[in-house]
Amino acid sequence: MNILSVYGISDDNKITVLLNEGVAGHLQPSFTGVNTITQLLNKEQFHLSEIILGGYKENLNIPLPKIDVIYLSICNYDNQKKSISSFEQKFSNSEIPILNHPSGIKKSTRDAIYEAFKNNNQFIVPKTVRVIPKSVKDVFAIAEKFEFRFPFIFRSIGENNAKNMERIDSLADSDKLEQFAFDGREFYMIQYHEYVSNDGLYRKYRALMIDGELVLRHLLFSDEWKNANFDGHEKVVGRMSQMVAKEEESFLRTAPEAKLIEMSKALYEFLGLDFFGFDFAFDKEGNIILFEANSCMMAYYSLDYGPKYLQEDALKIKKKLETMFINKIKKEKK
Repeated sequence: MNILSVYGISDDNKITVLLNEGVAGHLQPSFTGVNTITQLLNKEQFHLSEIILGGYKENLNIPLPKIDVIYLSICNYDNQKKSISSFEQKFSNSEIPILNHPSGIKKSTRDAIYEAFKNNNQFIVPKTVRVIPKSVKDVFAIAEKFEFRFPFIFRSIGENNAKNMERIDSLADSDKLEQFAFDGREFYMIQYHEYVSNDGLYRKYRALMIDGELVLRHLLFSDEWKNANFDGHEKVVGRMSQMVAKEEESFLRTAPEAKLIEMSKALYEFLGLDFFGFDFAFDKEGNIILFEANSCMMAYYSLDYGPKYLQEDALKIKKKLETMFINKIKKEKK
């Protein structure tokens, strides 16, 4: 099977060089707002070609090899608007099946998810507003205008990590905002919902949707709300590895509760993406808090990463991804 994976250069025209072999043309780049799940497929069965969209100047007339399916690896519309537009220009009339259509990528921004589900009563989607403050003082004025209560989160747009993100607990936290450049760029203002557990730890869960199927992915622990990522997780693992492994395995091996299944279906119907992931937590009343849902989340990191149960799950996910590509072609041929 021949797959075309479409990457994009972010709107700021920046890439990160992961490896420089010292010879022109021998750089290993990393693109912001791109997910490389096609790299996880069996290379003997799936033959991968790649093109890159975006940049100051781009060639949309680049010849394509023989391909059976297109995978849109661009996953973050907030920092890939130009590349998404280029993809639509180049492939809007294509008869080749497309996995992860750009219409779904556009819907997966934090504020679009909030607007779509703010009135639902099945799960909590924190209020999220896209703002362009002119100063630190203006941040608080905007918060009052949109009826945010303390604490709220202020973060840069287009990032999917804990960087450039602060929790504002009161007016006294104005110094936390001074790191941001108020030069006309956009930010997200997000209502904070407490999700600390009774033992003082923060738990952040992840699940995937692969071709409409809910797949539980992992559970991360942290001592702080902001560091519910792998850095914070490793610190907790260092103190209580057995407890962490036992609870994560229990989460992955227990059938999902009905409200989680319903949320996954609602997200799948709204986004229409073949592959995406979503992060969530539970408050002390047991309500689900949805943090984000998009296709930027890695399906797995490697087949030999982590405890045995994670390795077993990674192999299952790999097979589900490969089946997703095969099924896409079968559906289009019917």
